[in-house]
Amino acid sequence: MEKITTNLLLKAGISYPFNDLFQAYFYYRQACCAFEIGYALNPDKMIFNFSDCLLSYMTTKCIGEFPLDVLYPPEILELIEHDKSSSVKYVETLKVYLDSSLSITNTSKTLGIHRSTLIARIKNISSVLAGSLDDPDYRLLLNILLKAYQK
Repeated sequence: MEKITTNLLLKAGISYPFNDLFQAYFYYRQACCAFEIGYALNPDKMIFNFSDCLLSYMTTKCIGEFPLDVLYPPEILELIEHDKSSSVKYVETLKVYLDSSLSITNTSKTLGIHRSTLIARIKNISSVLAGSLDDPDYRLLLNILLKAYQK
């Protein structure tokens, strides 16, 4: 498929494989979404797989009818406002910390800061948050909100 699209200068969205023709519409929509999201994120590519776009698709659908700024809980808005007037970026710190599975070592390496500095930041961030970072559901919510914020 890649050779054909490249030779003909075409672009394509690819769904998951399927064998039930009664569900062909859903797989057609997957291919359409893969193309729309994939092209928006990386217009130089020729082929866009739905599997590569699934998280972006789900994040977009989670937002639904609301503008993003009204979905953020007050504590996230407080972190965003903090970042506007400070060189210490709490939103980025929280995102990296969550992406690092709450690892102080990996987060401090990624951010290029001392672990004691990171621990102090996490303590400050946690004091603003309404939920606990030990709660997997709250971490999932934060991850979705921060993913949407990046877009």
